[in-house]
Amino acid sequence: MLLGRGSLDGRGPYVVEGHFTLTEDHNGQIQFVAGDDFSFSDAEGRGMPEPGFALFHGDPTGWPMAVVMPTAKATDFLRLPPNIAVNGRQSALLSPGLVLDAFDTVILICFRNQTVLGVGSILKSRWYGDDRTAFAQDSLTHHGQCAQSRRHPPGSPLGVL
Repeated sequence: MLLGRGSLDGRGPYVVEGHFTLTEDHNGQIQFVAGDDFSFSDAEGRGMPEPGFALFHGDPTGWPMAVVMPTAKATDFLRLPPNIAVNGRQSALLSPGLVLDAFDTVILICFRNQTVLGVGSILKSRWYGDDRTAFAQDSLTHHGQCAQSRRHPPGSPLGVL
């Protein structure tokens, strides 16, 4: 079952692009997949020493790393190869005890340098109930900037009209 999806955008001099999905299997396991269009590198076309994906609430860009790192370490679910550009599909299972409802953002972070590399808001399918068509149509308009729609509930990361 599709739980959410989004697009990744780089921060600072980092090039992070691509779409991702979060799905749940019949056993309740949540899987993250960065699609075939995923790419990550620094300005020189290299990577970082310890890049990895984690979950967060909101966009941590500009936040003190003393605030960001504890959550990033607690929700760390996928490490990428060090010091090289990475392209293509990446996937991992989230920790079984992780509650996805507590988070609304996927972040790519360098755990060694404590630097936010990229961010992607999670457009969650549960906001639409069983109306998968409306979810799919709104998902197509979600590219880094949150789309406004009257279907989005008050207080959601996508905002209200």
